[in-house]
Amino acid sequence: NEELPDTTFQAQWNQGSDCGSIQWLRHWMPNLAKCQMPPGFVSEPKKYAFMHAQQWDVTYMESLYLQGFGPRISAYRLPYNHSYAALHVRKGDKQKEIPREKQYMFEKSGKIENLLTFLSKNWPHITDIFIATDDSDTVEHAAKAVRGRYNITWSADAARFPGGHPDTHGRPNHVNNDGAVNGVLDDQAGLASASVLIGGGDSGFWQAAKSLNRALHKGTHRQRPWCFDIYSNKFCD
Repeated sequence: NEELPDTTFQAQWNQGSDCGSIQWLRHWMPNLAKCQMPPGFVSEPKKYAFMHAQQWDVTYMESLYLQGFGPRISAYRLPYNHSYAALHVRKGDKQKEIPREKQYMFEKSGKIENLLTFLSKNWPHITDIFIATDDSDTVEHAAKAVRGRYNITWSADAARFPGGHPDTHGRPNHVNNDGAVNGVLDDQAGLASASVLIGGGDSGFWQAAKSLNRALHKGTHRQRPWCFDIYSNKFCD
């Protein structure tokens, strides 16, 4: 991994072009992602062929995640020195990405009561919880609701707003100062290191944390199930 000075990055950014036929990048605002490659070098058909080839192995991608996040996870100070559950609650501007027919499940996965109820039912022995969320109300509500029953903590620097991150009407205005970035990385490390993981599969942030968690615990003996996707309403080990 190499950290580029701002001037070097800006020069490379200015030379970059759009990424052609990579469809998933079209969900992003223009100029949030650029590519340095010949036209057609990467394409949706090539991606499909690669992911359906005999050599494709999802654990390979998870190991790449771990290579990228590994140094930060290694330096992370765990919220507890024993087994804990990590809950991810995504609200705010994420809602506009959810299809109308899936709004009910999005709202269900965004209610901390649902996650705590499922935790109590399936992992009654776990009493320590780490919460990753963009919603300051969730943190305050959870701390009051479980007082005396659970110990709850969260990352100090993560940017949070009442009700979740506000809708910026398509503008890339998520908080991105050093403190907020550190908060995001701490949230990923806290989710990845947990013994039990509960969240919504509608969130790419949570999906990345799930892959990191699986890669980090590969080869270790762990209780199953250890993962539940409340958005899809199924275990996700």
